[in-house]
Amino acid sequence: MKTITGREAEEPCREAYDSYLKSRYPSACVRWEKPEQDPPDFWLTMADRKYAVEVTTLMESLGHHQRPHRALYSAIGVFKRRLDKRLDGVKPSNGICSVHIEQSLPEDDRKLCKKLLDDTVTVVKRVCATGDRDEVTVFHSDMRWVTVRLVPSDKNRVDIWYPVVAGFPDVEARKTLSAALAEKVQTLRKADVTDPWVLLLWLDVLIAESRNYREIQDLPKEIEDFETVFAVDRNGTGFLLHHRGEDGAHNSVSGRLPTSAWQTDAEHTR
Repeated sequence: MKTITGREAEEPCREAYDSYLKSRYPSACVRWEKPEQDPPDFWLTMADRKYAVEVTTLMESLGHHQRPHRALYSAIGVFKRRLDKRLDGVKPSNGICSVHIEQSLPEDDRKLCKKLLDDTVTVVKRVCATGDRDEVTVFHSDMRWVTVRLVPSDKNRVDIWYPVVAGFPDVEARKTLSAALAEKVQTLRKADVTDPWVLLLWLDVLIAESRNYREIQDLPKEIEDFETVFAVDRNGTGFLLHHRGEDGAHNSVSGRLPTSAWQTDAEHTR
């Protein structure tokens, strides 16, 4: 699947949020306009109320450059595809074999990536064959790379996971989100945009793999400057991270959207 960056993310984010609004408020008239100059990226009018909509991809500081989070995942993506291929037809008989890639893989060390792949395949096949429920970790140079665990379930399969911010805890996801929010707040204030603000976040991973963002317990204070913050993954699946109610109260929303326009809970947790 093609990686989407920058302005290419605007349309899929708009489409996902538009579908959400029409599913949530079927009787409302939703109208989008592209301004002659930005910010904002879009004007949204719904129920005679106008909103300024901004789209952003999450960025991580890497050395002297800013790169989208997708740059952290190119090696992981290759690793996952190869792992899927090597494990084709492999599954346990008594549960879900959950494989967690714990951190970003070294793109420039093919020998290490191959060893990690070989070791992971060996561990998964052994766990599936024996039904052992003890967690197994793939180590190299005292670093924890992959963990494998058999989870009780009536569905027998192998699931492969990696978090939005590979290898970083919840606090780092919060810092990244805070930086993205602060940058957009500054941009909108500088442009003197006074209409309510909506922020659409593009995540170049799957929502099912975005546990770090869904599970942030203490959302950054900058989020309160936005009427709504809505995240979208590369499949066009979205989840509502934050919304300010009609009474002005700020409500953080952790979890999935209760609408048929999105995957079911069972599909999300695969």
